[in-house]
Amino acid sequence: MTGMLKVKLLEHIELYCKGVNLEISIEDIKSDFDDFTSRISAPEDLSGLSQVFLLLKRMNDASRKLWEFTKSELCLPEYIYYAFNEYGVELDASSRESFNRSTYKNGWCNEIPFYVLLIKSYEYKQDSKSLNLLANFIGNYFKTIHTLIDPELATSSSTREAEVCNKFRLLMKKSNIAFEPDKDKILTNYLDSASSIASKLESIINNDIYTNNVTDRGYLNTLIHFYKNDWQPARLYKRGGRYRGSIAKWYKKPNTLPITGAVDNLSVLIPSLNFLSDTEGLNPEDSEVQMPFVIDNNEGNTVRDKTEHQSIEMIFSPASKKKKQIDITRNVHRAHNIAYQDTRLLKAPELGLLFDTLNKYGHSDKNIELAILGWLMFLLGKTLHEIKDLQIFNKIDDKTRGLFLDENDRGWWYFPITQTAKPTIKKVGLIKTANGVFTACPTFLTDLIIKYLKGRKEGLLINVDSFAALENSLAKKLKKVSDKAYSGRLSINSISNFIGNYINATGVIDPIYIDFSYDVKMYSTRVSRSYSNIDDVTRCERLFEFWQEVESDYYDYCKEKFPIKLFELVCFDKRNRMLGSKFTPENMTVKSLIAALALEVKNTKLNSLKQLDAILKYHNAFTVYTAWMLMFGTGYRAVWNPLPTFSLYFPTLNLMGISDKDDSDFTHSRLVCLPSILNAQITAYQEHLSCLRGLIRVLKPKLCQSIDDFLNAASKSLNLDYKESCQWFKLIRNSRINHGPLFIFQRQRAGIVTKGISPTELVLRLPKEHKIPANAGRHWLKSNLLYNNVNSELINFQMGHWQSGEVPLANYSTLNYIDSVNELLPILDKLFKGVGWQTLKSDLI
Repeated sequence: MTGMLKVKLLEHIELYCKGVNLEISIEDIKSDFDDFTSRISAPEDLSGLSQVFLLLKRMNDASRKLWEFTKSELCLPEYIYYAFNEYGVELDASSRESFNRSTYKNGWCNEIPFYVLLIKSYEYKQDSKSLNLLANFIGNYFKTIHTLIDPELATSSSTREAEVCNKFRLLMKKSNIAFEPDKDKILTNYLDSASSIASKLESIINNDIYTNNVTDRGYLNTLIHFYKNDWQPARLYKRGGRYRGSIAKWYKKPNTLPITGAVDNLSVLIPSLNFLSDTEGLNPEDSEVQMPFVIDNNEGNTVRDKTEHQSIEMIFSPASKKKKQIDITRNVHRAHNIAYQDTRLLKAPELGLLFDTLNKYGHSDKNIELAILGWLMFLLGKTLHEIKDLQIFNKIDDKTRGLFLDENDRGWWYFPITQTAKPTIKKVGLIKTANGVFTACPTFLTDLIIKYLKGRKEGLLINVDSFAALENSLAKKLKKVSDKAYSGRLSINSISNFIGNYINATGVIDPIYIDFSYDVKMYSTRVSRSYSNIDDVTRCERLFEFWQEVESDYYDYCKEKFPIKLFELVCFDKRNRMLGSKFTPENMTVKSLIAALALEVKNTKLNSLKQLDAILKYHNAFTVYTAWMLMFGTGYRAVWNPLPTFSLYFPTLNLMGISDKDDSDFTHSRLVCLPSILNAQITAYQEHLSCLRGLIRVLKPKLCQSIDDFLNAASKSLNLDYKESCQWFKLIRNSRINHGPLFIFQRQRAGIVTKGISPTELVLRLPKEHKIPANAGRHWLKSNLLYNNVNSELINFQMGHWQSGEVPLANYSTLNYIDSVNELLPILDKLFKGVGWQTLKSDLI
C-alpha cells in the first residue's frame, strides 16, 4: 500500500492538471510532489497527508496572505494544493484510511515530529492569532532546523526538534485554556520577528495563571529557547511514562455549541474530530444521531443558600437524577419548538428600545464601539467571541472573515463556506461552487464603522485593549436600559440569538441561508449544510424576505416603519455563483443520466423467445432505473438494501417508510412523500417482480419464494407482534446479506446468484460519461427543495434532519402527514417532470 497511495496521488494531480489545461510533465509533477513531502518530513506511506491540505485550507479561509506564506514555507506548488482542495481522491478503503489518518504512529513524535505537528493541527485553537502563531512557528522552524537537529544539543531521549515541536503542539491544543495567543498579545501577525515573540513569551510566563502550572511553564520555556535559538547541551534526567485511557474517539475532547432558545445555559456536545465525507457525498455524521449528548453549563455555578442543609441522599438519589434529566430534556424540546409568543424572542417593543439605544450610542464617540458591537450581534447572529476575530480589509486578494470595503466605500461581509467533502475528478456534471460569500452590509452600519475606523482599512474590526471590559460594559448598559423600560429581555444572549430564535418561531426561511451567509455555527445545520446547494441571488432574496418579515411584524405592532434599512438586496457578484454542496449534479446532468438509464432499459428489451440471459439483463437494467429514481425522489441516504420491504409502502397516500439512519428504538425512522411518477414506478416494479417469478420459478424456486414474501409482506407483517416485527426489520434494513425487493442477478462460478443493491453497485452500473456520486440524489433533492422555498420543517421531514423534540412520528408531534403530502407532492412532481423522470412499464408483462 506504501507505493500504491503515492501512485494514486500522483495520478490524481496529473488528472487535475489535464482538466485545467496545465502543461506540466509527469516528471515535474513527481519532482514537485517529492520536494513537498520531503520538506514536511512525510512518512514513506504518506499516512495523514490529507490533514496537511486541510490545515492549508483553514489558513486560506482565515487569510490569503497567511496561506501564501505557509504554502511557500512548505514548498507546496499551488496546482498541487488546488488538486486536493477542489477534488477528492479516488482511493480504495485501505488507502483512503491511510491518507485521511488523523493520528500518529508509534515513534513518529521522535522521528518526524514536525509532520506530527502538522497533521494534529485540527486539535489546535483556530482563532486568527493562533493560526498566525502557527505560521510564524513554521517559518522559524525552517530558519533554525540545523540547530534543532544538532546531536550535541539533544537530550538523552530526543532532539531539540522533537522537544519543541511536541511541546508547541501540546501548548496549542484547544483543551489548553491557559495559553491564549490572542489574549496574551503574543504577536501581531505571522511576520513578527522571533526576538519580539520571545520577549512577549518571557513577559507572560510570570502571569498568575502559569505560576502553579509547571507543565505549561515548561512548554513556554522551550518555546522561548526556540525563538531565541540559544539552546544549550541538556542535562540527563529520567522521564515518567503516561497512562492513556481508552475513550471514544468522537467525544474524546468535544466542542460545544449553545442550544439556541434554551432557558438554562445548555450546550450540545459536538465531536472533536471533523469527519471527512466520503467521495460519494455521504457525510458520516449524517448516519448518527445529531444530538446524543447535552451539557448543563450552569451545573456547579448555582449559588446555594448558606442556610440550606444539603442531603447527601438527595445528591445520589436515582429519582433526583432522573428528574434532572427530564427537566433538561423538556428544556431542549421547548427550545426546538419555540413559539412566536415566547419570552426569549425579542418583540417589537424590545426591538424599538434596542434600535433607539444603539442609535444613541452611535452618535457618541465614547459608546460607538458598543453600538457597532450591538448591531453586529443582532444582524449577523454572532456571539461576542466570534465578533472579536472579525477583520477589516479593502483588497479583494486579502479576503478574510470580516468586512470588505470596496473602492466606493460600500461594505460587504465576507465569510468562507467550508465544505470538507470533495468529489473525485472522475465524477462528472456536478455544480461548481464558490469557497466564500459576500453579503451587503447595511449602509447605515457601514457608515458607522467607517466613522469608528477613522481611515483605518485593515486589522481587527473592533480593536480594543480589553474585549472583556467592552462586553461587561455592554451587558451593564443593556440591563440598565431594560430595567428603566420595565423590560428584562434586552441582553447579550437575546440579541445574538434573535435570528436563530426568530427562524425557529416563524420558519420564514431555512436556517441554511444564515449559516452560509454569515458562517453562523448552528448545530441544527451542521449536517444538513453538507447537502445544500444554493445560488447567490436566491440566498440574497431569502435574507431580504427574512428582514422584510421582521420589519412587517414591527410595523403591525408599532404602526411605524423601521427608522433604518436592516438589509439591502444587492448582490456582490453578477455571475450568480453557486454555494454549498460540491456533490449536487446539474439538472442537465440528471436529464442525461435519466436518458441513459431509460435507454439501457430499452436496449435490453426482450424478444419473443424470452431467453434466461436476456430476462436477467433486462431485470438488472429495470432495477437500476427504479433504484436511482428512488434515491432522487425520497432523499434516501446512500445505504445498502434501500427499500428492504414493501410493507412500509402506502401507494394511496404517496408515502413510504424509510429507515436509512437509525438506532435500536427506530427514533430516526421516517415517512417520506413519494412523487407521483416514483409512486407509479414502484407499483410497476411490483408488477415486474410478479411476472419475473412466473418466468424463473422452475430455475430459481428459492428466489421466487422470496419474491412471494416481498409481494405479500404487507399482510404477513400484520400477523407479527411488536417484538417479532422489530427483530424482523432489524435483520433486513440496510442489510448486506438479506436483500430486499431491489436486487440484481450476477453470474458467478456457482451459477446465477442474486445480490442486493449497494451504493457502489449503483455507481458502477452507470455509463462512464454519467458517473455521479451515489448520494447525488439526496444532494439534488435537498437543494431543489430549498430553491423552491419549501418550508424548512417540510424539508427536514423529507430529508430526516430533525433534532430532539422535533420527531414527526413521536407522540407529542402535531404534524399532519396528509397536509404535508398535499404541500410537498406538487413540488416533487414538478421537479421530477422538469428533469425527465417517467414511469416505465416492465417488458416482462
